[in-house]
Amino acid sequence: MRNPQKLISIAAVLALLLALVACSPSSTGSTPPPASNTTTASSKTPETNSTEAASDELIKIDVYNITANYQGVQGGWWGKLMKDKFNVEFNIIAPNVSGNAETLYQTRTAAGNLGDLLLIAPDQMLDCLQVGLIMDITDLVQDSQYLKEFDIAIDNMKEYLNTDRTYCIPNRVSFSNPMAPLTTGLNPFPGNFLRWDYYMEIGAPEINNMDDLLDVVEQMVQAHPTTENGDPVYGFSIFKDWDQGGVRLVSEYMFMYGYQWGPGMYWTQCYVNNDASDHSLFTDEDGLYKESLRFFNQAHRRGLLDPDSPTQNYDMVRSKVMEGRVMQKWWNWMGGSIHDVFNVDADIPYAYVPISNQQLVTEGFSPYGVECIALGVGCKNPERVIKFLDYYASPQGQLDQTHIEGLTYEMVDGRPVLTEFGLKATAEGLTVPEEYGGGTYFDGMSKVAQAFRNDNDICPVVGEPYNSALWQSTIERNANLYTKQWTEKYGTNTPVEYVLQNNLIKVAPGCSYKPGTESPDIAVMRSQCTKLVVDTSWKMLYANSDEEFEALWQDMQEQLPGFGYEEVTRVTLEMVKEIEASRAETIAAFNK
Repeated sequence: MRNPQKLISIAAVLALLLALVACSPSSTGSTPPPASNTTTASSKTPETNSTEAASDELIKIDVYNITANYQGVQGGWWGKLMKDKFNVEFNIIAPNVSGNAETLYQTRTAAGNLGDLLLIAPDQMLDCLQVGLIMDITDLVQDSQYLKEFDIAIDNMKEYLNTDRTYCIPNRVSFSNPMAPLTTGLNPFPGNFLRWDYYMEIGAPEINNMDDLLDVVEQMVQAHPTTENGDPVYGFSIFKDWDQGGVRLVSEYMFMYGYQWGPGMYWTQCYVNNDASDHSLFTDEDGLYKESLRFFNQAHRRGLLDPDSPTQNYDMVRSKVMEGRVMQKWWNWMGGSIHDVFNVDADIPYAYVPISNQQLVTEGFSPYGVECIALGVGCKNPERVIKFLDYYASPQGQLDQTHIEGLTYEMVDGRPVLTEFGLKATAEGLTVPEEYGGGTYFDGMSKVAQAFRNDNDICPVVGEPYNSALWQSTIERNANLYTKQWTEKYGTNTPVEYVLQNNLIKVAPGCSYKPGTESPDIAVMRSQCTKLVVDTSWKMLYANSDEEFEALWQDMQEQLPGFGYEEVTRVTLEMVKEIEASRAETIAAFNK
């Protein structure tokens, strides 16, 4: 593995976060929010001549994006910005909302056309390259200004693909230390986030374990069973469209106790600890996944689990969170938190609340990236698409994906400051002026692809992180009653400080491992096993007795051998050993 010399030390990363916090009023634990809650689409892009772009013929680009939660034409303010700059229009193809992601992928690859611009997983990249669906972009990347900056990630993919040519550029790359925790703003990811005002109202009892969490959430729902509009409030609300090896929102519970998916293992029934020296199978009798299912089943039997969960999607749950109809969530960026860009007069106050016996595990920063961005072999305008991607990979291009200078932020005395519109735009669903493209601000944000750079890295355009929740001015303005209460209770300014000081978090270091393509036999067996596990899990969530819960579990265990589960698990555990070796290599390299 190459030892990236560009990486910043963990001390530097933490020093930045602490320095930003130190500039805020100490009485108000200020915690900056994730970049997804505030946005920056600047109209100033020196790399692109908008006059030249406008003179080009309009082209429409089909974007196959495995991370997208929206399907259709990219509209709104960012869509207008891209049409003005490049005269392009993007049609998003989103497996997440297609109804059956695997079927969509197989259908399009069999037809020989996944799309013009692709955001796919590394194993899909390998699969597509082997059948000739990916364009060679070596020369185009070499002639770029920004894409070639990601040489560490690009070279790692070349090695993985067994080629000396460039076929893709990884996204979500960071030049920060892979041993540093990848947080969302100053909140851990994931974590236990509760409706803070209602939690304080019931006396803010200590939560020692997940049974205590059920009791606390039940008290909160009993005190506030409906919203002011009369809509029902639930303790927990989950969705299906991100399910892979199991029920995704259920398996987040496992992150709370030190186990998460390994790189490229989303579709398996196995999570690993931070260094992959241990694993937990979803089918273990006394394992964390069954414990997670039991937790949510208890929530159902107490009337705390949203009955719409089996039929709703991410956007539906997010809407309920934004309306204050859910008491607990795993992610601060789903609707924000008091330590994010927060409007005390309008936003719903969610906050991270620690669970005493938890041992969070979170990803480390990765110089190798996560997914792959590539061009389909049938892309008719590769030069223009690469020109767009080079801009998209630039610091200005990343800033533009979420903010509009002059509308959502402005530079004041050399530092970026959110405007009143920027503070309220996402949470309150504000409408963007027609001159920028109209529509709501959130709906108009880029749906094309996850950014090339990590939002916590420093943006040279503004001199502070891409994530505007981490801007010093945001932290200073974010001081409010709730952050003051939080600091008084927990003794630190931010949730990240708290979990670090109390040793409640471990880091799974960013490593170079990527899984290979599985044999057709294993792929079929894994797909069948996964369907059984997912379908049974949803039934178990809504079981009305311990007997029904256990009967469903036992029936699944009896069926799995017939689908080849033993052979699938053997392959999975071989992957675990490879991940352990790769993470050990990363740790050794950065301990030198």
